[in-house]
Amino acid sequence: MDHIKLRIIGIASRKLVEQYKKAFNVTSFNDNELLLFCDYSSFEIKIGHVFNTIKDLKRAIIRDSNIKLQYATQQSFIPLRDIPQGYKTICLFEFPLSIPEIVKDLPTISDWYEAKVSLEFID
Repeated sequence: MDHIKLRIIGIASRKLVEQYKKAFNVTSFNDNELLLFCDYSSFEIKIGHVFNTIKDLKRAIIRDSNIKLQYATQQSFIPLRDIPQGYKTICLFEFPLSIPEIVKDLPTISDWYEAKVSLEFID
């Protein structure tokens, strides 16, 4: 069975986070949650899916982790039941222990074209 992989581009800008909170009626995120831009998905990935590995594509570093997909949307902030195959998305992830430095080091961006894919979450 193939592992489900999701390529990560960057961290959503403060302005985008505020738009997301307003659209989804959220007052704040927990310290272990992060809104991330995700590249085209090669898989249909259900909300609640847990990834257990982070791969740094630039430095070929692999880290064990625990990452839960909480919510998925697109630029129009319409909630999705899953990440559809072939779509770019903006997703809220929960890192139950803490957000790893390798993720915190991602660039802060406002759209999918401001940075290149640098991480991959793998189940």
